[in-house]
Amino acid sequence: MRIIMIFCTFFSMTSFGATSPEIEKYLNDVLKANDAVHSAFIKSDDKELKSVWDTFEKALSGPRPDELKDFVTESKSAASKLVNATKFDEKRKLYGDVMKPIALMLQKYGPIASYKVFTCPMVKKDWIQDIKVVPQVQNPYDPKMVKCGMMRE
Repeated sequence: MRIIMIFCTFFSMTSFGATSPEIEKYLNDVLKANDAVHSAFIKSDDKELKSVWDTFEKALSGPRPDELKDFVTESKSAASKLVNATKFDEKRKLYGDVMKPIALMLQKYGPIASYKVFTCPMVKKDWIQDIKVVPQVQNPYDPKMVKCGMMRE
């Protein structure tokens, strides 16, 4: 009986997203840095975006657990395209490509604090926001549709 209980406990921890402290720290650092990036897109402020982007890239490039390698590589590849974009609206569209693997990490290894994945059915892109800081929907992809979207389950 005791062996069965130990097995069940181990199985539930490994099957239902028991997140290592390293993954949790990495995701928390990236998500906190993303808060400022998300805010710059909401404000449509390219100057602010440029000033906070380095912090986001440093968090993304920081020490990360091996399990996250593919997600991070995909996000960094998209981030390099965003950095090279010249028009703010182009950066806004590319931001979705940066966020897609981060949203997948959060869904797979989360929850992390009060961060939630949101989606916009109109532009078919996801983003992440801290619902304790910003409880209402703030869609970063179209300034005319800031309130369009919903939290993913």
